[in-house]
Amino acid sequence: CIPSILVWAMCYRVKRGDSLGGICNRFRKADQGGISLSPALLGELNRIHNISVLQIDQVLKVPVDPVVTVIEKRSFLMALYVGDVIFRMYRIGHGAEGRTPVTEFRVAEKLKNPDWYAPDGNRYPHGHPQNILGGYFIKLKHDSFQGFGVHGPPHQDSIGQEGSAGCIRMLDDDIRDYFSLVPRGTRLVVKESRG
Repeated sequence: CIPSILVWAMCYRVKRGDSLGGICNRFRKADQGGISLSPALLGELNRIHNISVLQIDQVLKVPVDPVVTVIEKRSFLMALYVGDVIFRMYRIGHGAEGRTPVTEFRVAEKLKNPDWYAPDGNRYPHGHPQNILGGYFIKLKHDSFQGFGVHGPPHQDSIGQEGSAGCIRMLDDDIRDYFSLVPRGTRLVVKESRG
């Protein structure tokens, strides 16, 4: 990422004791416009390679525009936007027979090493052969659609396919990356692609 692409951004000068997490929390507050960022995303946007090390008086660009995820079902692509700029693009798999609804979700929770609660009522802990979630699960919130999320694939060849019960599947490296970047509260919009 080139920081100069952030046309709509505020500048923040790093102070003694600051961390990227603390800066994200500061900008998340309502009096700062309610900007939702993750420390990993803020670090990437400012080309910080070690997000636990900041330099005093370092100037960071903090985007004003929201972070949004857009899924285009027909093309099996998911894009993470910062404002109007595509920051990351991922290949995905989604629900068989239209089970992934065309709607707008919000990122509600981010779980590492999640248990899977199967439709048959069984609970499979992380690492169990029947647990299909992998190492990461991003729970999506919607008033009408429950139980949807983003997770790793049980089989790598399910990417680019309609094969899930409705969840979004990503390759292991991609879900790890997306998990670190996407902030809670982010809009996730599911669309049908054109053409």
